[in-house]
Order: sequence, then structure tokens, then C-alpha cells
Amino acid sequence: QADVTAFSKDLFTLTSTPSTDSVQLQSLATTLANLNSLEISAPTEEQPQIKSLHLFAESAQRSASAQAAKLFPTVQLFASSTLAYPNGPVLNQINQNTVGLVLSVPLYLGDPTWHVATSKRREAESAKHRALQLQIDIHRDFSKASQMLTALKEQQKLAAQDVLASEEAAQLHYSAYRIGRGSLLDVQTANNQALQSKVGSARIDAQILNQLISLMALSGKENF
Repeated sequence: QADVTAFSKDLFTLTSTPSTDSVQLQSLATTLANLNSLEISAPTEEQPQIKSLHLFAESAQRSASAQAAKLFPTVQLFASSTLAYPNGPVLNQINQNTVGLVLSVPLYLGDPTWHVATSKRREAESAKHRALQLQIDIHRDFSKASQMLTALKEQQKLAAQDVLASEEAAQLHYSAYRIGRGSLLDVQTANNQALQSKVGSARIDAQILNQLISLMALSGKENF
């Protein structure tokens, strides 16, 4: 008995001593109220995952165009004008003007450029298809999460009514017990039922919070 008493005192001292490193967390009800006040819109093409694939497709397409440009003949035109002294010590100067044209034609002999350009185009097409599929999947998940959230909010209303009813019943059983018209077992049973109702309501609140976070993540917006 002494050991239990000493342990209880130590535990009370440990839990009642304020800590300077403690972190104050919002209650579940406060967090839900803050998130419910936000307007979470459906995801668009600006959603980070979708936009990332679109940008990758654009980059691959530009790389393919750059590689394909190497497959065509190129023409270089140059011109220059210089002042020259062709007679050495004799200071007779002349202007030497030069105009040139260079035509380069690829021979396609073992040149991997064509294959690289084709590969980049395929990468671009693949990224576009993946972006489209990802957009479909995200919209589907967003719709499911929205429907689940709506159903949970309906359950939340029923759970709140159940909590009020169970608390009222527990109070009535306690009042009856005080005047001798009920047993302690009835009071404990009613209190247990009220506690279970509160636990069920808190579980629904946690599920709503989880769906709200999922919707925020699917929406892809950093600030609301």
C-alpha cells in the first residue's frame, strides 16, 4: 500500500509540474471549426502533381524539337572586312572584304539524333497521358472524399443528438438514485452509455478531420 501511495505521489508530481518546453495544441473541436470554415475547391490543372507532369511533357517536347532540328541542313552566312598591308614595309593599305556561305548536310550515318528525338517525343506523349490519368484519379478521389465528408457530417449531427440524450438520461438516473428510486448500477450504466456516446462522437470528428485533410491535399493548394 505504501509503495502504491508513493508511486501515486510521484506520478502526480510529474504530471502536475509545468514544463517550459510544452507545446499547446488546439482541441479537436477548434481544429474542425477552423478547417470547416475553409473553402476547399476541386483540383485543377494547377494542382502540383498534375502541373509537374505537364511541365515535364513540355520540356521533353522542346528537347525533341531541338534534337530534330539537328537533322535538317544548316546554312551559315558570314562576312568580314579587314584593313591589310600586303606590301610589308610599304604602307599601302587595302580593305579586304570577305563573304562566305557554308552549307552543312547531315549524313545520317550512325547518328543517334533521330532516335533521341523520337525518344523525347515519346516521353512527352507519355507524360501527357500520365497527367491526364492523374487528373482523372485525383478528381475521382476528391469526389469520394467529398461524399464521405457529407455522410460523416450527417452522422455527426446524429451523434451530437445521441450525446445530449445520453447525458440527459444519465442525469435523470442520478437524480432518481439520490431520492432512492434507482440503483447505483443504473447510474453507472447510464454514465457508461454517455461516455460511449461521447467517444463515438469524437471518433466521427476525427474521421471528418481526416477527410478534410485529404481534400486539402488533393486540392493541392498551399494556402487557404
